[in-house]
Amino acid sequence: MDNLFGKTFKHLRLMKNVEAKSIACDGLSYSQLMRFEAGKTSLTVEKLMLALHAIGTNFVEFEYAYYELAESDLLIGRDIWQSYWQRNIAKLELLIDQLEQKIQAKPDDFNYLLYKVQAEAFLKQLQPSYLPPQEDIKKIVQYLLTINQWWYTECELLMNSASIFSDKQLRDLTHKMLNPEIKFRNSDALQMKIDAALLSVIRVLIANKHFDPLHEIFDYLDAHVLPDYNMYERAMFAYFKTLYRFRKAPSKETLAPVERCIEAFKILDCFGLANYAADEVKRYCKESHI
Repeated sequence: MDNLFGKTFKHLRLMKNVEAKSIACDGLSYSQLMRFEAGKTSLTVEKLMLALHAIGTNFVEFEYAYYELAESDLLIGRDIWQSYWQRNIAKLELLIDQLEQKIQAKPDDFNYLLYKVQAEAFLKQLQPSYLPPQEDIKKIVQYLLTINQWWYTECELLMNSASIFSDKQLRDLTHKMLNPEIKFRNSDALQMKIDAALLSVIRVLIANKHFDPLHEIFDYLDAHVLPDYNMYERAMFAYFKTLYRFRKAPSKETLAPVERCIEAFKILDCFGLANYAADEVKRYCKESHI
Protein backbone atom coordinates (compact mmCIF):
# COMPACT_ATOMS: atom_id res chain seq x y z
CA MET A 1 0.00 0.00 0.00
CA ASP A 2 1.06 3.61 -0.44
CA ASN A 3 1.41 4.87 3.17
CA LEU A 4 1.40 8.44 1.92
CA PHE A 5 -2.29 8.23 0.97
CA GLY A 6 -3.33 8.06 4.62
CA LYS A 7 -0.81 10.73 5.66
CA THR A 8 -2.13 13.01 2.92
CA PHE A 9 -5.71 12.56 4.05
CA LYS A 10 -4.80 13.27 7.68
CA HIS A 11 -2.94 16.40 6.58
CA LEU A 12 -6.04 17.68 4.76
CA ARG A 13 -8.39 16.72 7.61
CA LEU A 14 -6.33 18.59 10.21
CA MET A 15 -5.90 21.56 7.88
CA LYS A 16 -9.69 21.76 7.57
CA ASN A 17 -10.12 21.28 11.35
CA VAL A 18 -12.34 18.19 11.03
CA GLU A 19 -12.49 15.62 13.84
CA ALA A 20 -11.87 12.05 12.67
CA LYS A 21 -14.85 10.73 14.65
CA SER A 22 -17.20 13.02 12.74
CA ILE A 23 -16.26 11.29 9.48
CA ALA A 24 -17.20 7.80 10.64
CA CYS A 25 -20.35 6.41 9.06
CA ASP A 26 -21.89 3.13 7.92
CA GLY A 27 -19.49 2.90 4.98
CA LEU A 28 -16.34 3.89 6.89
CA SER A 29 -15.65 3.08 10.54
CA TYR A 30 -13.55 5.22 12.86
CA SER A 31 -11.02 2.41 13.44
CA GLN A 32 -10.67 1.88 9.69
CA LEU A 33 -10.03 5.59 9.18
CA MET A 34 -7.40 5.63 11.93
CA ARG A 35 -5.59 2.67 10.39
CA PHE A 36 -5.70 4.37 7.00
CA GLU A 37 -4.24 7.61 8.37
CA ALA A 38 -1.51 5.62 10.13
CA GLY A 39 -0.56 3.97 6.84
CA LYS A 40 -1.53 0.48 8.05
CA THR A 41 -4.30 -0.17 5.54
CA SER A 42 -5.79 1.21 2.33
CA LEU A 43 -9.26 2.37 1.36
CA THR A 44 -11.30 1.51 -1.68
CA VAL A 45 -11.92 4.33 -4.13
CA GLU A 46 -15.51 4.63 -2.93
CA LYS A 47 -14.48 4.94 0.72
CA LEU A 48 -11.74 7.42 -0.06
CA MET A 49 -14.17 9.59 -2.01
CA LEU A 50 -16.65 9.32 0.89
CA ALA A 51 -13.98 10.46 3.36
CA LEU A 52 -12.86 13.35 1.11
CA HIS A 53 -16.45 14.54 0.77
CA ALA A 54 -16.83 14.40 4.57
CA ILE A 55 -13.97 16.89 5.06
CA GLY A 56 -15.20 19.17 2.29
CA THR A 57 -12.62 18.47 -0.39
CA ASN A 58 -12.23 16.50 -3.63
CA PHE A 59 -9.77 14.23 -5.37
CA VAL A 60 -8.07 17.07 -7.25
CA GLU A 61 -7.04 18.76 -3.99
CA PHE A 62 -6.07 15.38 -2.55
CA GLU A 63 -3.77 14.75 -5.55
CA TYR A 64 -2.13 18.14 -5.14
CA ALA A 65 -1.54 17.62 -1.41
CA TYR A 66 -0.24 14.11 -2.06
CA TYR A 67 2.51 15.34 -4.37
CA GLU A 68 3.46 18.14 -1.99
CA LEU A 69 3.93 15.66 0.86
CA ALA A 70 5.73 13.22 -1.44
CA GLU A 71 8.66 15.61 -1.93
CA SER A 72 11.05 13.67 0.31
CA ASP A 73 10.07 10.36 -1.29
CA LEU A 74 10.47 11.92 -4.72
CA LEU A 75 14.05 12.79 -3.81
CA ILE A 76 14.75 9.08 -3.32
CA GLY A 77 13.15 8.33 -6.67
CA ARG A 78 15.12 11.15 -8.28
CA ASP A 79 18.41 9.78 -6.96
CA ILE A 80 17.56 6.33 -8.31
CA TRP A 81 16.63 7.72 -11.73
CA GLN A 82 19.72 9.93 -11.95
CA SER A 83 22.00 7.06 -10.99
CA TYR A 84 20.45 4.90 -13.70
CA TRP A 85 20.67 7.49 -16.49
CA GLN A 86 24.23 8.35 -15.45
CA ARG A 87 25.00 4.61 -15.47
CA ASN A 88 26.34 5.00 -11.93
CA ILE A 89 26.40 1.41 -10.72
CA ALA A 90 28.23 2.24 -7.49
CA LYS A 91 25.57 4.84 -6.54
CA LEU A 92 22.75 2.38 -7.23
CA GLU A 93 24.45 -0.23 -5.03
CA LEU A 94 24.79 2.39 -2.27
CA LEU A 95 21.12 3.38 -2.57
CA ILE A 96 20.06 -0.27 -2.36
CA ASP A 97 22.12 -0.73 0.81
CA GLN A 98 20.66 2.47 2.32
CA LEU A 99 17.11 1.39 1.49
CA GLU A 100 17.73 -2.04 3.02
CA GLN A 101 18.83 -0.30 6.23
CA LYS A 102 15.64 1.77 6.20
CA ILE A 103 13.58 -1.39 5.71
CA GLN A 104 15.27 -2.98 8.70
CA ALA A 105 14.65 0.13 10.80
CA LYS A 106 11.03 0.59 9.65
CA PRO A 107 9.73 -2.80 8.47
CA ASP A 108 6.15 -1.52 8.35
CA ASP A 109 6.97 1.21 5.81
CA PHE A 110 6.42 -0.61 2.54
CA ASN A 111 7.49 2.39 0.44
CA TYR A 112 11.16 1.62 1.08
CA LEU A 113 10.77 -1.82 -0.47
CA LEU A 114 9.01 -0.26 -3.48
CA TYR A 115 11.99 2.02 -4.07
CA LYS A 116 14.52 -0.73 -3.36
CA VAL A 117 13.02 -3.03 -6.00
CA GLN A 118 13.10 -0.24 -8.58
CA ALA A 119 16.77 0.42 -7.79
CA GLU A 120 17.45 -3.31 -8.09
CA ALA A 121 15.72 -3.40 -11.48
CA PHE A 122 17.83 -0.50 -12.76
CA LEU A 123 21.00 -2.12 -11.44
CA LYS A 124 20.05 -5.34 -13.24
CA GLN A 125 19.74 -3.42 -16.51
CA LEU A 126 23.19 -1.86 -16.08
CA GLN A 127 24.83 -4.96 -14.66
CA PRO A 128 23.14 -8.09 -16.09
CA SER A 129 25.06 -10.40 -13.73
CA TYR A 130 23.29 -8.79 -10.74
CA LEU A 131 20.47 -10.93 -9.36
CA PRO A 132 17.76 -9.06 -7.42
CA PRO A 133 16.63 -10.95 -4.31
CA GLN A 134 13.75 -13.21 -5.27
CA GLU A 135 12.14 -12.53 -1.89
CA ASP A 136 11.84 -8.85 -2.79
CA ILE A 137 10.27 -9.67 -6.17
CA LYS A 138 7.88 -12.14 -4.57
CA LYS A 139 6.67 -9.56 -2.01
CA ILE A 140 6.09 -6.95 -4.72
CA VAL A 141 4.15 -9.36 -6.94
CA GLN A 142 1.99 -10.48 -4.03
CA TYR A 143 1.28 -6.86 -3.17
CA LEU A 144 0.38 -5.84 -6.73
CA LEU A 145 -1.91 -8.84 -7.18
CA THR A 146 -3.93 -7.92 -4.09
CA ILE A 147 -4.61 -4.21 -4.70
CA ASN A 148 -8.08 -3.14 -5.84
CA GLN A 149 -6.93 -0.20 -7.97
CA TRP A 150 -3.62 0.85 -9.51
CA TRP A 151 -2.41 4.30 -8.48
CA TYR A 152 0.66 6.37 -9.35
CA THR A 153 3.04 4.47 -7.06
CA GLU A 154 2.07 1.06 -8.41
CA CYS A 155 2.27 2.23 -12.02
CA GLU A 156 5.74 3.70 -11.55
CA LEU A 157 6.84 0.53 -9.81
CA LEU A 158 5.79 -1.65 -12.76
CA MET A 159 7.15 0.84 -15.29
CA ASN A 160 10.61 0.90 -13.69
CA SER A 161 10.81 -2.76 -12.64
CA ALA A 162 9.19 -4.69 -15.51
CA SER A 163 12.53 -6.18 -16.55
CA ILE A 164 12.99 -8.22 -13.35
CA PHE A 165 9.61 -9.96 -13.45
CA SER A 166 9.09 -13.27 -15.20
CA ASP A 167 6.86 -13.45 -18.27
CA LYS A 168 4.14 -15.15 -16.21
CA GLN A 169 4.35 -12.49 -13.51
CA LEU A 170 4.08 -9.73 -16.14
CA ARG A 171 1.10 -11.44 -17.75
CA ASP A 172 -0.67 -11.77 -14.39
CA LEU A 173 0.17 -8.21 -13.31
CA THR A 174 -0.95 -6.56 -16.55
CA HIS A 175 -4.15 -8.58 -16.59
CA LYS A 176 -4.81 -7.37 -13.04
CA MET A 177 -4.09 -3.77 -14.06
CA LEU A 178 -6.38 -3.93 -17.09
CA ASN A 179 -9.19 -5.59 -15.16
CA PRO A 180 -9.43 -3.80 -11.78
CA GLU A 181 -11.95 -4.99 -9.22
CA ILE A 182 -13.19 -1.41 -8.87
CA LYS A 183 -13.80 0.43 -12.13
CA PHE A 184 -13.92 4.21 -12.40
CA ARG A 185 -12.79 6.82 -14.90
CA ASN A 186 -9.06 7.46 -14.46
CA SER A 187 -7.81 11.03 -14.37
CA ASP A 188 -5.67 11.95 -17.38
CA ALA A 189 -2.56 12.02 -15.18
CA LEU A 190 -3.23 8.52 -13.81
CA GLN A 191 -4.08 7.20 -17.27
CA MET A 192 -0.73 8.42 -18.58
CA LYS A 193 1.02 6.57 -15.73
CA ILE A 194 -0.85 3.36 -16.59
CA ASP A 195 0.01 3.75 -20.27
CA ALA A 196 3.69 4.30 -19.46
CA ALA A 197 3.79 1.19 -17.27
CA LEU A 198 2.22 -0.90 -20.03
CA LEU A 199 4.72 0.39 -22.57
CA SER A 200 7.55 -0.83 -20.33
CA VAL A 201 5.89 -4.23 -20.08
CA ILE A 202 5.53 -4.39 -23.87
CA ARG A 203 9.27 -3.80 -24.33
CA VAL A 204 10.12 -6.71 -22.02
CA LEU A 205 7.59 -9.11 -23.56
CA ILE A 206 8.79 -8.29 -27.08
CA ALA A 207 12.40 -8.84 -26.02
CA ASN A 208 11.44 -12.24 -24.58
CA LYS A 209 9.25 -13.09 -27.59
CA HIS A 210 6.34 -13.70 -25.25
CA PHE A 211 3.65 -12.40 -27.58
CA ASP A 212 0.38 -13.78 -26.19
CA PRO A 213 -0.29 -11.08 -23.53
CA LEU A 214 0.44 -8.30 -26.04
CA HIS A 215 -2.94 -8.51 -27.77
CA GLU A 216 -4.83 -7.51 -24.62
CA ILE A 217 -2.35 -4.70 -23.91
CA PHE A 218 -2.46 -3.37 -27.48
CA ASP A 219 -6.27 -3.33 -27.46
CA TYR A 220 -6.26 -1.41 -24.17
CA LEU A 221 -3.72 1.18 -25.32
CA ASP A 222 -5.52 1.68 -28.62
CA ALA A 223 -8.48 2.86 -26.57
CA HIS A 224 -6.67 4.74 -23.81
CA VAL A 225 -3.43 6.38 -25.01
CA LEU A 226 -4.00 10.14 -24.96
CA PRO A 227 -2.49 11.60 -28.16
CA ASP A 228 -3.49 15.17 -27.36
CA TYR A 229 -1.58 15.04 -24.06
CA ASN A 230 1.56 13.06 -24.85
CA MET A 231 2.88 12.56 -28.36
CA TYR A 232 5.85 10.73 -26.83
CA GLU A 233 3.63 7.89 -25.63
CA ARG A 234 1.80 7.74 -28.95
CA ALA A 235 5.13 7.53 -30.79
CA MET A 236 6.37 4.82 -28.41
CA PHE A 237 3.21 2.81 -28.92
CA ALA A 238 3.54 3.04 -32.72
CA TYR A 239 7.18 1.95 -32.42
CA PHE A 240 6.34 -1.08 -30.29
CA LYS A 241 3.63 -2.17 -32.71
CA THR A 242 6.13 -2.21 -35.56
CA LEU A 243 8.80 -3.82 -33.36
CA TYR A 244 6.33 -6.57 -32.40
CA ARG A 245 5.68 -7.38 -36.07
CA PHE A 246 9.41 -7.43 -36.76
CA ARG A 247 10.21 -9.72 -33.82
CA LYS A 248 7.39 -12.06 -34.76
CA ALA A 249 8.41 -12.25 -38.44
CA PRO A 250 11.87 -10.70 -38.91
CA SER A 251 12.59 -9.49 -42.43
CA LYS A 252 13.76 -6.38 -44.24
CA GLU A 253 10.11 -5.58 -45.00
CA THR A 254 9.04 -5.65 -41.34
CA LEU A 255 12.22 -3.81 -40.33
CA ALA A 256 11.52 -0.76 -42.50
CA PRO A 257 8.56 0.56 -40.41
CA VAL A 258 10.66 0.16 -37.25
CA GLU A 259 13.41 2.31 -38.74
CA ARG A 260 10.85 4.96 -39.74
CA CYS A 261 9.65 5.12 -36.13
CA ILE A 262 13.22 5.67 -34.94
CA GLU A 263 13.55 8.55 -37.39
CA ALA A 264 10.30 9.97 -35.99
CA PHE A 265 11.85 9.97 -32.50
CA LYS A 266 14.60 12.21 -33.82
CA ILE A 267 12.05 14.61 -35.33
CA LEU A 268 10.40 14.80 -31.89
CA ASP A 269 13.82 15.63 -30.37
CA CYS A 270 13.80 12.33 -28.46
CA PHE A 271 17.43 11.58 -29.32
CA GLY A 272 18.11 9.47 -26.24
CA LEU A 273 15.11 7.32 -27.05
CA ALA A 274 16.14 7.11 -30.71
CA ASN A 275 19.60 5.88 -29.72
CA TYR A 276 18.17 3.35 -27.26
CA ALA A 277 15.75 2.02 -29.88
CA ALA A 278 18.48 1.85 -32.54
CA ASP A 279 20.68 -0.23 -30.23
CA GLU A 280 17.71 -2.42 -29.39
CA VAL A 281 16.88 -3.04 -33.05
CA LYS A 282 20.54 -3.67 -33.86
CA ARG A 283 20.60 -6.51 -31.32
CA TYR A 284 17.44 -8.03 -32.75
CA CYS A 285 18.76 -7.78 -36.30
CA LYS A 286 21.94 -9.57 -35.27
CA GLU A 287 19.89 -12.21 -33.51
CA SER A 288 17.76 -12.73 -36.65
CA HIS A 289 20.76 -12.52 -39.04
CA ILE A 290 19.39 -9.49 -40.90
